[in-house]
Amino acid sequence: MYPDVMNEGRKTYCGMVSALDESVGNVTAALTNRGMMDNTLILFLSDNGPDMPFHGNSFPLRGGKLSIWEGGHRSVSFLHGVGLQRTGVTYDGLVHVVDWRPTLLGAATGGRGTPEADIDGINLWENIRTGSPSLRTEFVYNLDDVHADFFNAGTAAIRDGDYNRQVYVVLEMATTNSSSAIQGPITTGTDLKIPQRMNHCMSGATLSETFQSSCIT
Repeated sequence: MYPDVMNEGRKTYCGMVSALDESVGNVTAALTNRGMMDNTLILFLSDNGPDMPFHGNSFPLRGGKLSIWEGGHRSVSFLHGVGLQRTGVTYDGLVHVVDWRPTLLGAATGGRGTPEADIDGINLWENIRTGSPSLRTEFVYNLDDVHADFFNAGTAAIRDGDYNRQVYVVLEMATTNSSSAIQGPITTGTDLKIPQRMNHCMSGATLSETFQSSCIT
């Protein structure tokens, strides 16, 4: 398989994607055989950008998994099934991973479900299913704690409209013999202002996943 892929690691990666595709086909075939597809909405999504050391590829975007560049957080998803007015199209509205919970609630209740008032997710069901502009214009990509470890690299980023504002901060990372500082470039010319309604995102969870291109099939 994949005669045009020269890298063996990448070829293995492609094989895993094909196996996943076959598994999804098995699920949809089972739903069809049981007469359930006409009342089913399927969401398939990625939780982050590709893992570059394991032969992922985010080209032409910069960065990959665990980074705050677009290659790390911009990924694809697709919706298929009941309730969609427009199919066979790409939805280019802004969607954050936290939006899927209230959006799926809206789909399951025919738009009558009301999400909790104190969550950051936005119900985008009507926007996605009709192809209308997204209600989301901003969100926190990432805000690390002040402890340097595998997941916390001292980075923060927010999106406001079409702008992604990033900040790298200095962290002290304890080692067995000494402590060393990790420092990256600090973005100049902008102030890092966190939207008020997003403040409680900073209590612990790292929000680095977004989905900005959704295929409606």
